[in-house]
Amino acid sequence: MSGIDRIRAKGVALTEMVAELAEHWLIPRGVRIASPREPERRGSHVTLARADAAELSQRLIEGMVIDFRPPDGIRVGLSPLTTGFAETWRAMDAIRSLVAG
Repeated sequence: MSGIDRIRAKGVALTEMVAELAEHWLIPRGVRIASPREPERRGSHVTLARADAAELSQRLIEGMVIDFRPPDGIRVGLSPLTTGFAETWRAMDAIRSLVAG
């Protein structure tokens, strides 16, 4: 596999991790995945949607690569060059803690 192929493979793996954790942890708490579910239709980010996304984004912004996308999106940026799996797990766990109340 070439260097660019390995980078893309890691990006897909990171976004798949976010999508799978969202399915188990967040969807039951009123979050939906707004990004395409198919890896070939998305880049290295996943948008999670919930009515209170603006407030959640403000609480999550420190230490994470997220931003608010009106009207109800939290965009989780996952650069395969700089983002690791443990960091991604921690970010999703932080989101889970916030939506759990």
